[in-house]
Amino acid sequence: MYRKLLLLFITSVLLAEKESVELFSNSVDVNGSVVKATDDVVLLKQNELLQADRIIYDRNSSEVELFGNVLAIENDKFKFVSEYTKMNIKKDTQFFEPFFMLSLNENLWVSSKEASSCQGNFDLKSGITSGCDPEDPLWKIEFSSADYSKENKWLNMYNTRLHFKEVPILYLPYLGFPLDDRRHSGLLMPSLGFSSDEGIYYEQPIYIASEDNWDLELRPQVRTMRGAGLYSKLRFVDSKNSFGEVKFGYFDEKKEYMDKYSLANESDYGFGIHYENSDFLSSWLGLKTSGQSGLYTDINWMNNVEYINLSTNDTLKSATTSQVESVVNMFYTEKKDYIGAYFKYFRDLNIQDNDTTLQKLPTLQYHHYLETFLNNHLLTNVDMDIDNLYRPQGKRALQSQINIPLTLQSSVFDDYLDLSYKVELHGRQITFGGNRQPDETKDENYNSGTYARYTNILSAGTHLSRSFEKVSHTMSLNAEYLKAGESYDSGFYKDNRVECKDFSTLDECTSFYNISDINDATQLKFSQYIFDKKGNELLYHRLVQRVAYNPLEERLGELENEIRYNINSSFSFYNDTFYNHQREIITKTVNSLSYKNDSFDFTLNHSYSNTLNNSVEQYSSYLTTALNYQYDKHYRYFGDYQYDFENQIKKNSTIGMMYTKKCWDFGVRLVENNRPILTTAGSSSIRDHYIYFTFALKPFGGSEILHKISDG
Repeated sequence: MYRKLLLLFITSVLLAEKESVELFSNSVDVNGSVVKATDDVVLLKQNELLQADRIIYDRNSSEVELFGNVLAIENDKFKFVSEYTKMNIKKDTQFFEPFFMLSLNENLWVSSKEASSCQGNFDLKSGITSGCDPEDPLWKIEFSSADYSKENKWLNMYNTRLHFKEVPILYLPYLGFPLDDRRHSGLLMPSLGFSSDEGIYYEQPIYIASEDNWDLELRPQVRTMRGAGLYSKLRFVDSKNSFGEVKFGYFDEKKEYMDKYSLANESDYGFGIHYENSDFLSSWLGLKTSGQSGLYTDINWMNNVEYINLSTNDTLKSATTSQVESVVNMFYTEKKDYIGAYFKYFRDLNIQDNDTTLQKLPTLQYHHYLETFLNNHLLTNVDMDIDNLYRPQGKRALQSQINIPLTLQSSVFDDYLDLSYKVELHGRQITFGGNRQPDETKDENYNSGTYARYTNILSAGTHLSRSFEKVSHTMSLNAEYLKAGESYDSGFYKDNRVECKDFSTLDECTSFYNISDINDATQLKFSQYIFDKKGNELLYHRLVQRVAYNPLEERLGELENEIRYNINSSFSFYNDTFYNHQREIITKTVNSLSYKNDSFDFTLNHSYSNTLNNSVEQYSSYLTTALNYQYDKHYRYFGDYQYDFENQIKKNSTIGMMYTKKCWDFGVRLVENNRPILTTAGSSSIRDHYIYFTFALKPFGGSEILHKISDG
């Protein structure tokens, strides 16, 4: 034992005279400058560990030869295996015969007959790579030559042939990819497809990442019977507190396709800007503030809904709404005060001209946080808003409002009963401008207006809790009486007071008046929770009933009953129902049933409503469901379904499966989707049927191949 330790010590000292090298072995023979080691030989060199049956090291020439079962481990991320390796430590050269490299991060191996390297740049001759079991790989890529850079962790292969088992599938003259998780510029996996109405679809993403603080993805695509286009995405980080994304896309439609579907636009284009900064006052203006500032930007513009639909070959990402919203929000907050500015712009994709759409450019907000007085018995805060309601054509308005609630609260009967009295002070003012229509007089509906009122709210409630052997129960009861106080209105608010009671019929009311009457009423609330001993919710239940005292209003408002029942750790049920006493019907209900365990996930949702619009009943009934089943570690089955019962329209459906293994994935799914389009006659839709084939070679990535048939 002592002899072995002495040999290790002497060998390490001798080797360390010129190079940072350490040699460990049970048997060491030193003859001048030549060191021979056998039996459990380990060589440590900088960040590498090498093992072999036998090692010969010449200190004068700095050459090392390793024989038999050679294993080199670098940074715990790469393994190099060979039968014979020769290296020059001073010149940083290596020779392997044969050569086998395993990337532990990417779970990918590369094998060749021989390989040589100089200063970390490897040259390989006639080899194979795969992510599968080296003994019998399901797929492999053969190459005639390759080179690899240890610094960039990038492998280039030439004259590559993709094989499944021994069957050749694809030839590429060149293929390059990284062997680490750093970003690298290059080509991403393409998307392929075929459609009876759009022809062959091909998209080839190009990824550019030359700097650490930004990257760019270009996605040119061609649809042989429809047209061609380019979509792009630029991501960037401009400071430690901010990041952003810029998107742009353009697609040129062929005339034959336009005429077939009567499309409204010869080309589809748009852009998007997303940006967040959590300290923009300091980083942009250099202001040293005691509070926090923030900026959030999400700007989206497009000339056509097809801009969204053409951005991907996945129909489930198609646009399902006819309105696109752009927002720019900024704020500054301190201990007691908050100031915000919010810009909202709405783009209606069902119309060609958006000049008459009302925008909020901007909304200014001031909020004074809650203040307490009289030993926390008196509470108050302040909210102020200014809305600039703007559009290029038509009436515009500048509307401001203020809300000041004053609350006096206390508890009685040993805190069993909580009492509070609140006075809500509300005021608003509006002025108009914009372009008058030819049939409008100078002063018609353009009068400024002022409105003010106060409201009384008296509340009494209790909160009770009790613990049992297996569960705990909490219950809350609350009664709130609302009494309308005095109000004052003039100008626009006074002139439209009666006319604007029905918000569903007049645009002037919904856009500018938007004042709801405060009627005397009592609102009764009941809620309860049941928890198990671990604190998991078993049951949540809530009841709300409004009782009105206005003779023009129904005495009993709609009764709301909400319940969430977690039957067990996997099974849960949710329901929210509104019952109308006068009509003696359920006017709205939402039901959700879900089941989830380690292998099965299922949800079923249904929503129904029956509302009155000018005494005419309007119905909606909508079903959505989704299922995901993990049969075993390889097979997964999934599906979803959405149906509009009232209009008898299937919105979309999916059914599919995915087979997953360590080195490859294969999946297929059938999709039906009803997507909107804008035609020369207005908004319309096309019903599409798709077959998607998903294929991935790990760790290279994968692609989806689709076949689409449009019903029109």
